[in-house]
Amino acid sequence: MKALFKCKDGATVSVIAGVGCYSTPRGSGPWSAVEAGFPTSDIPDSWKKYAEDADYSNTVFGWMPVPLLQDYFDLHGGLRPAGRLEWVALKRGYDELNPVPFDADEYRRQAGLEEED
Repeated sequence: MKALFKCKDGATVSVIAGVGCYSTPRGSGPWSAVEAGFPTSDIPDSWKKYAEDADYSNTVFGWMPVPLLQDYFDLHGGLRPAGRLEWVALKRGYDELNPVPFDADEYRRQAGLEEED
């Protein structure tokens, strides 16, 4: 899994998980921890202990618990609508290399991209 999450204030962060990544598990999802990297803006305090280097804008954050990603999104005004679908997929364990069946309309509803009937 790989995604570039974009926040409403323009901040971005790269997130990867799977084989060869600092994630749990290191194979297919669902993942309880992921590798985040190279945030373009301030990070929340909850991320600091996962940093590989003290230069937070130029490092990776290994084995970051998935729920802590929300701290970054909140700090930067939330996710842009285009990133919500990936966020729901990540929390659910979707892996484009090993896809699990899912209902795209349900994902869009959970991501807030469309109203429920």
